[in-house]
Amino acid sequence: GIEQLTDDNGSFSNPARSPDGTQIAAAWDREGHDLALVRMNADGSGLGLLKPTGSVGDDWQESPGSLAWSPDGGLIIHEIGADKTEIVISGLSGAWASTGVYGRSPDWID
Repeated sequence: GIEQLTDDNGSFSNPARSPDGTQIAAAWDREGHDLALVRMNADGSGLGLLKPTGSVGDDWQESPGSLAWSPDGGLIIHEIGADKTEIVISGLSGAWASTGVYGRSPDWID
């Protein structure tokens, strides 16, 4: 069945479960705030922002999409953008880096 995991304002989209099943990453669109990548425990507790930081800027204008966890659960690869979609890798500390690759639906290769 369907179970609501949070009671926070805004909408969550593009969820992805970690390889060990203990965490969920999702895009979070909060009214009046920047779009963000978040992670939480599988039961909805421990919600934490993986807000973009770094030299490229602190604001994503598009929601992170096509989230995929690395096999070891330490990184999340996803797309950002509408017309020219950039593939980005985000760490669980909030650090992130562009791959310099543009495309859709990234995933890890084992």
